[in-house]
Amino acid sequence: MLSAANRPSRWLFAALAALPVVALAGLYAAPLATLLARTASWSAVTATARRPGIGAIWWFTLWQAVLSAVLTVAASLVPAYVLGRFRVHTRHLLLSALTVAFIMPTVVVGAAFAALLPSSWTGTARAMIVAHVWLNLAVAVRLQVAAWR
Repeated sequence: MLSAANRPSRWLFAALAALPVVALAGLYAAPLATLLARTASWSAVTATARRPGIGAIWWFTLWQAVLSAVLTVAASLVPAYVLGRFRVHTRHLLLSALTVAFIMPTVVVGAAFAALLPSSWTGTARAMIVAHVWLNLAVAVRLQVAAWR
């Protein structure tokens, strides 16, 4: 326990907390705001929305995202229940193994799926949904384990 004399001041905590906010603003928000200010206009949005095929793109994006989310939650229920409710000696090892899929670069996961899945799946929605489930399984399991505990 720190005594009052050894405790860091509140401004130090505020300054340390501000560092990631300033870094995100400088590296992410500022370039995005500049890009949007230079290129985005209501006429550009409406012109893009009227282009042929945009509706099909929106529909594909919507249904594959919903299906990926539903399948991810379904695939994560059993491992999350077992890891969250029972005493498993290799719990940390299993959670770490699941997390490896999430921290791997997306390009590596994509290349692995392209190599491992049947060639008839290459470039299909099935392959993309399976890859989404694989990538998001770690997040879903960890969230559900916390809820089960």
